[in-house]
Amino acid sequence: EAVSLEDYLTWLKNKINFDFNV
Repeated sequence: EAVSLEDYLTWLKNKINFDFNV
């Protein structure tokens, strides 16, 4: 399933925030 750029950027931002907080 294709993922929109906006959804990907949101996921990426959340992933980065999680990585930095842990």
